[in-house]
Amino acid sequence: DTPPLFFGLLASMQALLSVAAFSPSPLPLRSASSGCGGRAALRRAAPRMPIGVPKVAYRVPGASRADWVDIYNRLNRERIIFLGQEIDDEIVNQIVAVMLFGDSEEPGKPMYLYVNSPGGSVISGLTLYDTMQLIQSEVVTCNIGLAASMGSFILGAGAPGKRLPPPHSRVMIH
Repeated sequence: DTPPLFFGLLASMQALLSVAAFSPSPLPLRSASSGCGGRAALRRAAPRMPIGVPKVAYRVPGASRADWVDIYNRLNRERIIFLGQEIDDEIVNQIVAVMLFGDSEEPGKPMYLYVNSPGGSVISGLTLYDTMQLIQSEVVTCNIGLAASMGSFILGAGAPGKRLPPPHSRVMIH
């Protein structure tokens, strides 16, 4: 038998985590009284990252405070794109949209595509390849794990001299 105190403690921890984890602003932790003079000071914690997709604090220029933005959207603003799954229509459509938007905003600025993919659909891969060749921005490709099959083809589609396979990455061409 589990003691009732355990369930109460568990419920309290869940409530605390749900409040602390999803609040983008600092939360007062507790009122700490010092031994000198009996003054009470309010301690504030740094904002905590929400649970789930990694998020970072980001302040939009002109805004008074930072909001939580998922890390992939933040990196996309810096023209850094990840292909970290099997190549299919859904992920390629998202990557193509980011590339076209970035190219329309700043046509000469390079984009960085990090590839960690076992391959996938030929049609989807060719769609991404054609987009990489179509846009004015050069695309720097970097293998950060495995680039196999269509993943290796995409890795090789980067700008000449800007295709980076680090020493511990693996490329399989067949």
